[in-house]
Amino acid sequence: MNAARAGTQELPGRILDLDASSELEIVPSRALAGVSGTVFLGADRAPAAEATVVLVPEDPTLRSDLPSYTTATTDDAGKFTIPGVAPGRYRAFAWDGLQNSDFRFADPDVIFAVDSSGVALDLAPRANSTVELIAIGLK
Repeated sequence: MNAARAGTQELPGRILDLDASSELEIVPSRALAGVSGTVFLGADRAPAAEATVVLVPEDPTLRSDLPSYTTATTDDAGKFTIPGVAPGRYRAFAWDGLQNSDFRFADPDVIFAVDSSGVALDLAPRANSTVELIAIGLK
């Protein structure tokens, strides 16, 4: 999205509660980014099949907004692709054994504990980034 406005108020990264009388203007953007890469299981670099990759927004105001997170699952070779990502700064993480309904990745305490396992990404509009990640084992 290039811009969103309710009346004259800009709404970057905010949740909006609309009623029937609200006027909302959305200006779409085609300037999205993409991320692809490989996830490995530890130093032996075995591919991590069915690992969960998560792009966590660096902006603290977006970290409490679950739709701001982007996820993907690796294939049998540990490869993943995430198209259509909003440009911005993210930290990429991969988890081995995380279920689709498990949103621990959105818990600030969990992210703080594993921060050094993540990879910083600065996604520019229309950019495609490649990253290698080591899967974090669940306890």
